[in-house]
Order: sequence, then structure tokens, then C-alpha cells
Amino acid sequence: LINPALPASQQIAQALAKKKQGEFNTAWTTLSDLMAEGNDDATWLIGSWLYYGEPSVFAAKKADGLIAIQNAASVGQPDAMKWLAYAYWDGVAVAQDRQKAKNYMAARKAYARRQAEFAALMERLAKIQARQYARASSFTSSASSYSGPSTSYSGSSSSSLSDSLARIRSNNDYYAANVSRAQGRSCPIGNSYC
Repeated sequence: LINPALPASQQIAQALAKKKQGEFNTAWTTLSDLMAEGNDDATWLIGSWLYYGEPSVFAAKKADGLIAIQNAASVGQPDAMKWLAYAYWDGVAVAQDRQKAKNYMAARKAYARRQAEFAALMERLAKIQARQYARASSFTSSASSYSGPSTSYSGSSSSSLSDSLARIRSNNDYYAANVSRAQGRSCPIGNSYC
């Protein structure tokens, strides 16, 4: 069995290793549990396994696989978006719709760009936190009494940081709306009022 306390990425890696070793049931159970928890990578893998079937394990269940792949793509799983883009372009598994194919590829590129921006922002935050930790450590390790921070924080980094976070939030909303439109829905993903 695979330890469910491990991070999802490690569970998926171990599930794929178990599948290679012929322990398909262990792999399937792990990915099914992760899919139930909302993991988009597990949903993509389950969808592709269902769509293509597993030789000597089960026959293809294309309709179920397509639903899982569409679910993974709707939350931004890049492999699922790419698969659907090709499917719509060629008219395989779905009715041919080249505009939807282009929309999925554009959404996939936007997702990759946002992921890179987010990674850069997280790196910047880590550096800011490291500097603040170093300052705090120097204050607590210095002799006598602590009279508060000796450096003033100008707020310029704070406002640019909050601006960056607001921009990422609006980009995510914009992205969700584009994915919804690409899928033919009129309401954005996550809108509970639609």
C-alpha cells in the first residue's frame, strides 16, 4: 500500500511505479483516492487509463475517461488541456471544433505562464521572509533589551507584493472564465450561483 500521508506528487509517483510492477489495483486505489480529494493530476491519469483501457485489466470506457479528462482540464491540468486540444482539432472522441482546440491550447499556455509568475512570486516572498527572519534573529541575539524593530519597513515592497497577489487573483479569475467559455459554459468555474 501507498502511504496516504505522503504529498500527492509522491503518492502519484509511487502509484505509477506500482503500475509498472504489475500492482494495478494499488495504483488505481491510490489515484482514485487522490481524484476524490480533487487532485487534477490523478484525475487526468484515471481519465487516460479509462479512455484507453488497461490490457488484461479492463476494457476501455471511453465515455467515462472523457469525462475525467474534461474534469481535469477544467481545473487547469495541462496534459488534459493538451489532450482535449488535439481531440477537438482532429475530431477524435469529440465533435471536431478547431476553435475549441485553439482555446484549450491558449488556456494551457496562459496556465503555464501563470505558474511561472507564481513560482517567481513565491521565490521573491521567500527572499523577503529570509531577510525578515535574519533581522529578527539579529535583534533577539543582540544583548540587552528589545525596544522594537530598529529598521522601518517602507511598505513599497508590501504594496507591490499585494499588487502582485491581486494581479494573480484576477488572472486566475480571467483564466477560469476563459476555460469556461472554451468548454461552452456561460458561467465561470467555481461560480456557485450558476
